[in-house]
Amino acid sequence: MKISAINIGKNCPPVLFGEISGNHNKSIKTVKNIIKEYSEIGGKFIKFQTFKPETMTLNSQKKDFSINTGLGKGYTLFKLFSKSFLPWEMHHEIFDYARELDLIPFSSPFDKTAVDFLEELNCPAYKIASYENIDIPLIEYAASKGKPLIISSGMSSLSEIYDAYLAARKYLSEENIAILKCTSSYPAPLKDINTSTLKTYREIFSSSPIGFSDHSLGIGASCAAIAFGANIIEKHIFDAKSPASIDSSFALNLNDTKLLLRNINEAWSSIGKPTFDCTPCEIDDRKTRRSLYFAKDLKKGEKLNKESLRCVRPGYGLDPKYYELLIGKIVNQDIENATPVSWDHFLIS
Repeated sequence: MKISAINIGKNCPPVLFGEISGNHNKSIKTVKNIIKEYSEIGGKFIKFQTFKPETMTLNSQKKDFSINTGLGKGYTLFKLFSKSFLPWEMHHEIFDYARELDLIPFSSPFDKTAVDFLEELNCPAYKIASYENIDIPLIEYAASKGKPLIISSGMSSLSEIYDAYLAARKYLSEENIAILKCTSSYPAPLKDINTSTLKTYREIFSSSPIGFSDHSLGIGASCAAIAFGANIIEKHIFDAKSPASIDSSFALNLNDTKLLLRNINEAWSSIGKPTFDCTPCEIDDRKTRRSLYFAKDLKKGEKLNKESLRCVRPGYGLDPKYYELLIGKIVNQDIENATPVSWDHFLIS
């Protein structure tokens, strides 16, 4: 997968999608502050959500449309989306500003009209949110634009995820569809994250980028996801200097986002490949391991006992595993204390 000029996939460094979500508070100043600081700490991809309340739900007070748990408790769905949506008239200025700072802006469209609007902004990729991953018509419409598509898996069964993937495959190659492991709870408890699922994703979607949309608190789960093969990390971010928002309680402040950027790259650099040999950086240290040394002066013809042979550092002598074998052997030359033991010191019988 390539978004703008950035390659994303198995043999590439991981990328972070900084998700602003509802942390804009409908303030162009707040959004620009987040974009600016995110750019300054080394961020590259900045993501938004593009929808209108009336395309998300009905303006109804009926029980079905009331929220009784979680972050939106006490709201109706329409009221929640009215509070959290990014006004469409702000998109142009925000996308232009991000590009001025060498960021790559893109968005999650929540219906076909949002896809059409984002096409006007030359949005370079689309993200299908976990709540929309069963909306096959939306997935097909977004994929039909021929741009990279990222799909979050939250709440879905494997068959539902695969249905979404197949819908995108009607228009896109495997390399241009990414699947993100996601637990759609805000915040998501660590016990329900299950980052090891990424190993299965790697087997099923072998030619596609895989990743992790992280709604947990902190950065530990994201770093674990890198170890399980994640190519993409998505994390909600906010400006701690701005007023609290609907999403800020589980989002990452920009100081911690900088830490996350560093840690996911360090985690990726450390993965390497399975090896059971001495690595190049360890070669010199092999000589600081334990080995067998003579612990006293010896005369030719003397027999070794436990007082004359020690297992100590450094490692220039024979391996410690020969200790018992050498007890009772006769030396064939005079030997000075603190000499490393070699086979040349003994009579051959």
